[in-house]
Amino acid sequence: MPLSELMEVVVATPTKTQRKISDTPANIIVVTKKQIHERGYVNLADLLEDMPNVDVNRNTTGVQTAIGIRGISGSNNFIIMQDGIRVSSPTGEI
Repeated sequence: MPLSELMEVVVATPTKTQRKISDTPANIIVVTKKQIHERGYVNLADLLEDMPNVDVNRNTTGVQTAIGIRGISGSNNFIIMQDGIRVSSPTGEI
C-alpha cells in the first residue's frame, strides 16, 4: 500500500474514537488479515517478532512468552487491539 493511502487509513483508538493514522498522537502499526496470512503468523508472538523494537523471548517449555518493547517504560504504554477492541491486559499483566 502506498504511503499516501496508508496515512488515510482510519483506526479505532483506545478512546474508542476513529481517526486517520496521520492524526493519531501515538505510533500505530496496523497489520491486516492479508498480511497475517501472507506471512504465515500462527499466533501473536509470531506477529510481534516482526515488529520493530519488539523482543520476543519464548521459554523453552512453551508455556510462557516474554515480550519486551524497547523505548517503552511500562506495559500500559503498549496496547494490542483487534478490530478496535483492546485484547491486551488493561493492568499490564501477562
